Amino acid sequence: MVNEKIVYKILNTKTGLYSKGGTNPKFSKNGKTWTSKGALSNHFRLIADALYNRYNSYRAKNPYKDCVIEEYRITEVNINSIDAYSKLEALKEDY
Repeated sequence: MVNEKIVYKILNTKTGLYSKGGTNPKFSKNGKTWTSKGALSNHFRLIADALYNRYNSYRAKNPYKDCVIEEYRITEVNINSIDAYSKLEALKEDY
């Protein structure tokens, strides 16, 4: 069985690092993967809430200068099935 899904990452094109999410995102080699457009939109709403107060005055620098959103197609393919019952039963000897 093959399943495909689209996931999202935010890449800083100058540093080559990925956002780790949150209201004041740090960047790392792997970063965070958002599993839906809705989750990514929620992240941007969280950032916007942190950047702008209710009077629309600017409070901090936009952390996503020089960043792009990358979309990845993930293909899941079942390559093996292992009997879970037998695997657990084999561990009985350890107890």
